Amino acid sequence: MAYLDDVYITAGSGRIRVYDLGAHEIHHRAGIEINKDKSECWCSGGGVAPPGIAELNGPAPIAPVWKGDLAPEFNGLEILGSSVGDVLFQTTRGT
Repeated sequence: MAYLDDVYITAGSGRIRVYDLGAHEIHHRAGIEINKDKSECWCSGGGVAPPGIAELNGPAPIAPVWKGDLAPEFNGLEILGSSVGDVLFQTTRGT
């Protein structure tokens, strides 16, 4: 899904990494690059990041791309202004 400059990729629970495929298809079809520095990944099941996700992290103190194993108040992401994630994450964001 895409809305203006935001792109959202959803995947099944098979712990797959779709970032490279999504980036390739967006570049191939629209001629634009995904901004790696704004990338975030989260899974409702939590746990450790799937293979390859850590390589997307920027230099500290930039927050890690993978949000699934962070403390509850940071465990989630914003989708078009709506908080998705741990209940504490949602309540601390006010949405």
